[in-house]
Amino acid sequence: MKQILELKHWILFSIIFLLPVLSIRTVFLNVLSFTSNLETSLDLSTKFAIAFGILLVSVLIYDFWILSIGRIIGLKVLKLSQKRLIAFYIFITSRITFHLLTLVIFLLFFTNSIQNIEELGKELISLWTMLYLFSGIGSLYCIYFAGKQIKRAEYQREVGFGDCMDYFSLILFFPLGVWIIQPKLNLILKEYRKPPAVHDELV
Repeated sequence: MKQILELKHWILFSIIFLLPVLSIRTVFLNVLSFTSNLETSLDLSTKFAIAFGILLVSVLIYDFWILSIGRIIGLKVLKLSQKRLIAFYIFITSRITFHLLTLVIFLLFFTNSIQNIEELGKELISLWTMLYLFSGIGSLYCIYFAGKQIKRAEYQREVGFGDCMDYFSLILFFPLGVWIIQPKLNLILKEYRKPPAVHDELV
C-alpha cells in the first residue's frame, strides 16, 4: 500500500480526478451530438457505462489512499498499536465493500446478467443499503483519522480536532486535497527512511 503514498501528486490527481472527469466529458459531448440513430444510441450507452466504471474505480483508489494513510502513517511511522486502528479499519472496510458491491451490481446490469433491481434479491439490496448508510457515517471518521495521523507525523505530538481541520477538509474535498497532501506524505515517508534511525520495512 505504500506505493500509493509514494506516487507523485500529479499522477495520483490524474488517476483519481482527471481520468474520470475526461471520461464523463466525452460522454457529455456525445450526448450533445446525440441522434436517434440506434448505433449511436448503443455506442453512447457503452461510453456511459465505461465512464461510470472508471469513476467507481477512481473512488476505490481514493479509498485505498485513505487506508494507506491510516495504516502506513499510523502503524509504521507513528507506531500506533493495532487497537487504536480498529474503528478506522471497520469504517474503511465498510466503505470499500460498499463501493466494490456497487461496482459488481453495475457490472451485472451492464453485462445484462440481470434486467431489473428485483433480481438482486432483498438480502443483497438490504446489504447495499446498510453499507451505504454505515459507510456514509464512517467516511467522516476515516477522513478525520487520516488527517489526524498526517498532522501528528508533522508535529510529532498528539493533536486535537481543531489542529487537523485543514487536512480533514482537504481530504474531504479530495481533488484539491490530493494535490496538496500527497507531497506532504512523500516528505513524511522520505523523513521516515532517513538514517541513522532504524525502522521497520514498510509493507
